[in-house]
Amino acid sequence: MIGLAVLRRDLDSLFLHGTVPPLLQSGADYVITDSFHCTAFSIIFKKKFWVKIAECSEISDSRVGNLLHLLHLEERVIGKNLGKWDIDAMPKYEEALDKLKKEINFSKEFVNTIIKGEKIK
Repeated sequence: MIGLAVLRRDLDSLFLHGTVPPLLQSGADYVITDSFHCTAFSIIFKKKFWVKIAECSEISDSRVGNLLHLLHLEERVIGKNLGKWDIDAMPKYEEALDKLKKEINFSKEFVNTIIKGEKIK
């Protein structure tokens, strides 16, 4: 398991961490992870990130894969064609964050409906 790899170009170094907080504290230029939470925080904080999904898994069989699919960020998966991997490519955040905002609003409305005891539409 990778957990989290944080790369800083100015330091020409690689830091390996097992938790999300170093991502927020390190000023990471790049994040390489197999973690759902690191992926989510990478998106929220608009990092250049790449995700490694286990070879035995399909992208649609994981929480990370589902999140990337929902936000149309499947290209962030490190695949078998590693030679074509452009570490400097920035994710398409405008579309992804618009979609994320809609999903957050949908979730808030759903929870408020449940709390108020109303019927779910």
